[in-house]
Amino acid sequence: AGAAENCNTVPGKLADDEPDHQELCNREQAFFLKAIHNDIDLTDHVDDAVNSLKIAFACDESVRTGGAVSL
Repeated sequence: AGAAENCNTVPGKLADDEPDHQELCNREQAFFLKAIHNDIDLTDHVDDAVNSLKIAFACDESVRTGGAVSL
């Protein structure tokens, strides 16, 4: 079964197999350990994380100042 077939069709409800916060943390830690053991380049992942933080900080600044923030 594909991912779309596993999704719940109720609007606003997560997929039946959606991981909770702890499971997401477990998966991230397992992936990081795999990267260490297998010398996997995480440059793209780090770049994505930095960009996500830039967006989050820009959102915060926009809320505080009431203005648009350039990224």
